[in-house]
Amino acid sequence: MNKPKKIEIETLKTYSITTDMKNPIIIPIQSKVTNEHDLELNILANLDYFFKQLEQGFAYIAHQYKLVQDNHNYFINIS
Repeated sequence: MNKPKKIEIETLKTYSITTDMKNPIIIPIQSKVTNEHDLELNILANLDYFFKQLEQGFAYIAHQYKLVQDNHNYFINIS
């Protein structure tokens, strides 16, 4: 009679933004975030802090910067 193979049991892992993500950007939340627009408003309220977290090589031009190419409108957006 053959013995059954060993079964390995995995336990649930608790993830943490500060330990499991490489270089997370944690912004101070000033109001409840329920969608992307709320997140964008929180980032806009903390732009100075946000860009200091990104470090060198980033500049803020505008909230939604309009580019026109071949009669098409494109918007650069921070969200």
